[in-house]
Amino acid sequence: MMDNKLIEIAVNESEDMIRELMAAADRLAAAIEAETTIRRMLKEAEQGLEAAEAELIYDLELQAQDKAGPLAGLAKTGPAYKAALTNVLAQERQNGGPLGDLSRQVEQLRTQLDQAQIEREQMAVHFSACKHAADLKAAVLKAMVM
Repeated sequence: MMDNKLIEIAVNESEDMIRELMAAADRLAAAIEAETTIRRMLKEAEQGLEAAEAELIYDLELQAQDKAGPLAGLAKTGPAYKAALTNVLAQERQNGGPLGDLSRQVEQLRTQLDQAQIEREQMAVHFSACKHAADLKAAVLKAMVM
């Protein structure tokens, strides 16, 4: 049988490991929550951008019917129409207007989501390491008291 002092030290170490495991679980939960929140915000921003693009396309098509604007005289089924539309959308995403603001917001949120995913994965690895260490310590404690 082991010395009571050694068992007490091992129990104290185990309690520290439990606290670290709980802290890791809390950090992992926070990382999951942050990732979920950013993912939701990104989805909403992408929907807003799509709606703004659809509105712009609608306005451009109305202009084209009146023989004005960058799509005037282009067949909707032709490659020139698609190229002109792609060009106008790209220009609008780059400018300082509403479409540009929405586009930049979407890109920022995509970057934030990438970072949140990395942080969540790091927290998951840390939690797993703490869990394995706690399991190992439990096995050692069990062996000590037997």
